Amino acid sequence: MAERLTYGQCWEDADLLVEALGPLAGRTVLSIGSGGDNSLALLAEGPARLLVLDRNPAQIALLQLKLAACLALDHGQLLEFLGGWPCRSLRAGGVAAHRLALYRRCRPLLPPSVAAFWDRRPGLVTAGLLGAGRFERYLALVRRGLVPLAGGARHWAPLFTGLDPEERAHWVERQWRRRRWRWLLHLCFSRAALGHLGTDPAQVRYGSGSQPALLLERLRQVLVELDPGDNPHLHWLVHGHYGNVLPRALRPAQQQAIRCHRERLAVEAVDLVDHLAPEPADGQAIERFNLSNVFEYLTPEATTALFGRLHRHARSEEHTSELQSQFRISYAVFCLKK
Repeated sequence: MAERLTYGQCWEDADLLVEALGPLAGRTVLSIGSGGDNSLALLAEGPARLLVLDRNPAQIALLQLKLAACLALDHGQLLEFLGGWPCRSLRAGGVAAHRLALYRRCRPLLPPSVAAFWDRRPGLVTAGLLGAGRFERYLALVRRGLVPLAGGARHWAPLFTGLDPEERAHWVERQWRRRRWRWLLHLCFSRAALGHLGTDPAQVRYGSGSQPALLLERLRQVLVELDPGDNPHLHWLVHGHYGNVLPRALRPAQQQAIRCHRERLAVEAVDLVDHLAPEPADGQAIERFNLSNVFEYLTPEATTALFGRLHRHARSEEHTSELQSQFRISYAVFCLKK
């Protein structure tokens, strides 16, 4: 298995994804694994079959451990184990011992190869899986560098608890006037920093225009036009945990639904392009696709070829006519809420 866990969580909005692809009950769905959360959110909707693919076996191992945690732990333990909440009830040995004890409850539900993968990486388990990816570790560095420049977490609190859009706009403009703040934002969001420290250089190879300018405009939209109080990803960026604002897959109702539909999940560590290379077999057509950020890694020519393969594997013209709009919605909806 690959050594590197790139993502510890998904950074697309699963509420928007489920709405865009729904209804999912009884459907055949293909999902990119990534951090696992959005695939679990899709599983909770009761598809007839959910096939989760990822070319990185570490991401598949992450999904399988998160599923095991959903099955073996109660809701509070699940969030403490993953790092969505700070650990409240600690046994002797502190946070590390607490999470390892919870891991031992999950381990019997894992395939042997996946259990061996996590047995060799206790540090990722004790750190909290949601923050264990390369991208999340980079964001932790960004948080330690940027949040204090904006007055610390306390100074951010009004954004989450009561400022109206006009007041939030004034808050953002005051921050944007700080030269050091702007410089660090551009540095942290640059292709070089994100590619070499946060994800993979291949992910930012084919972008055009100023990536920092695009992401800063998106950040301003998230802070001003949308309600930061409803945004679990923004809570994580500022605080390093979700608090009471949980992404879809980690809400209590979804945990119970995941348990009910777990037998409908199939996983495979394989590249999407390779999986779609053969012609679809009878009865194996796909009705819904969640493709995460796969297009970031592809040239325009490779993207066109992938669309052709997806078209062949979709069930009918009715579904393929909707493919491109579904891709736009499910692809890299970074930190957005409705």
